[in-house]
Amino acid sequence: MARIRENSKPSFEQVSKLHPAPFLEESLFQQVLALEKKRAERSGNTSLLVKIEISHFAGAEKDRIVTQIDSLLGSIIRETDIRGWYEPGLVIGVIFTELGESELAEAESKILKKVREELKQIFDEQHSVVTRISSEYLSPTTPWSRNGHGHLRVEPVAEQFSYSSNHNTFELMKFAVGQTWFLFSVDLLFICIAHLLGVWAMLGEGMGYLSSYLPAFIFSILQFVLTLYIFDLYNTEKTFNPRQTAFRLLASSFSVFALCTILFFFVPQWQYSRSVLALQMMLVPAFLLLWRTVYFRLFQFARAKSPTLIIGADETAQRALQLLGLPVSPFEFKGFVTDELTAKTDCTPETVGTTRKLAEIIAKLGIRTIVLAIPRSRSTRITRRILEARLLGAEIMDMPQLYQRLTTKLPVQYLEDQWLLFSDGFNLLSRGYVQRVKRILDFIFAALLLVVASPLMVITAIAIRLDSPGPLFYKQQRVGKRCKIFSVYKFRSMTYNAEQQGAIWAQEKDPRVTRVGRIIRFCRIDEIPQIWNVFTGDMSLVGPRPERPEFVNVLDTQIPYYSVRHTVTPGITGWAQINYPYGASIEDALRKLEYDLFYIKNMSILLDLKILLKTVGVVLLGEGSR
Repeated sequence: MARIRENSKPSFEQVSKLHPAPFLEESLFQQVLALEKKRAERSGNTSLLVKIEISHFAGAEKDRIVTQIDSLLGSIIRETDIRGWYEPGLVIGVIFTELGESELAEAESKILKKVREELKQIFDEQHSVVTRISSEYLSPTTPWSRNGHGHLRVEPVAEQFSYSSNHNTFELMKFAVGQTWFLFSVDLLFICIAHLLGVWAMLGEGMGYLSSYLPAFIFSILQFVLTLYIFDLYNTEKTFNPRQTAFRLLASSFSVFALCTILFFFVPQWQYSRSVLALQMMLVPAFLLLWRTVYFRLFQFARAKSPTLIIGADETAQRALQLLGLPVSPFEFKGFVTDELTAKTDCTPETVGTTRKLAEIIAKLGIRTIVLAIPRSRSTRITRRILEARLLGAEIMDMPQLYQRLTTKLPVQYLEDQWLLFSDGFNLLSRGYVQRVKRILDFIFAALLLVVASPLMVITAIAIRLDSPGPLFYKQQRVGKRCKIFSVYKFRSMTYNAEQQGAIWAQEKDPRVTRVGRIIRFCRIDEIPQIWNVFTGDMSLVGPRPERPEFVNVLDTQIPYYSVRHTVTPGITGWAQINYPYGASIEDALRKLEYDLFYIKNMSILLDLKILLKTVGVVLLGEGSR
């Protein structure tokens, strides 16, 4: 075997005799390299030059190393790749061509990793440490390759998705029918019809009679709309239940009748026939129940559905599919899209392709929404293809966003620090003026409620005293904003010394609850003294419910992000209280935390008002009490 001395320049013929698949000699390799650089500059599709320095080898050892490197590179490079002497006897160069368009950084990483792994097989540990392997892109027009960015291309696809004029009309109808204001508008129409029929049936009068009592009629109509909202009858995302809807309609009608009767007694000019008022209160729930049956049974087919893809095919993707299938979902599942690197293992019957063809799939199926059911630590290649899809007009959603939209809660198992750091929302945590406005409103309403509720508090205190021995009020330590410990006050609903053996969660049909305690718990009267905590600033009217320190210590170690709920002032009522029943376990605490996180992320004065109105309905219906 011919020898290549350390400082001699091997000729092309010498290398040919030395290796069955020889390196190009230095001058020829440099010519090829120059041509490849020009091609890369013209086309914009760069190649990668990898240089392997072997200057620290000499003599027979260098001959052996060169032979082995040549053999190893033969198993790495493709027919289009080129290898030769970058510097004769010192540096071996390899040009890797056709790297692709949107995966340069990932291709470079894989190539260098593969080269290093192969060279470790022939170098001892000492030489492995000192061997230098470097790389560079051949096109100077791609400086983004060193900044962590990739080559982004948005090109026209073979088949474009378009709507016909008839389809546009149908989509407009679906959008209108699916909105809450559509349901509200028809409700208002039927309420007015019920008022007209009531006057005509009982008095034989028409519009003239109504005009005489117009303020009273307007007041009663507005009260109907408000109570319908309080009793959650404008929540079009709920599954329609005729029996439950009928009960809520009757409850709202009775509430309006009682309120109007009391008010009209004190306003003489509004005192029209009570028989007319009673008939109106019977007709309205009948009309609205019939209308809602028609709406939910016949019109729900017209709810707009957004064609949706799920990227991924594992358990997370299956969970996303379940969410898309919820009755409240405005999304229409079209299939899974997988990464081509795992397509064989992740493929399911619903798989419609891989991310490499994502643009074509979007055009073919008319995709408007893409759900990312893949880890956030996704590759640069996948990220680039998702970005291209977004620039084509598709809405991109991750699992927390999908949960938030369909369930009005944030799933703890899919949250990460980075998502919480960069996601939209959590605005009020940094807006001091809004916090101050919220505090002023809490102070004003707490003062008014203490005055209004004082007669009920006196009656409750007497009932507790007559029912069982012990103090009237129960003081309990709770964890507030920034983990501050404060004392919360409640009417005593349990037997005296009920927690001698330590703090435990209240259970269903808890034997420690007294007879009066069951009543005041069902009506939430036991919570009224907490208005004093709102008055002093330890609590707010709306916020996450404060928990006991004994439970917080346990929950904080077992539930991720549990401490986030301590970034805001706790409340008497909250988003979790109107959406989830009473909690008495770690699992319940986790589910309620998901609602609390949603509230903290989206909290506003309007959301607080919505929660207060919904709380009235929850209290009147006795939901969630224990």
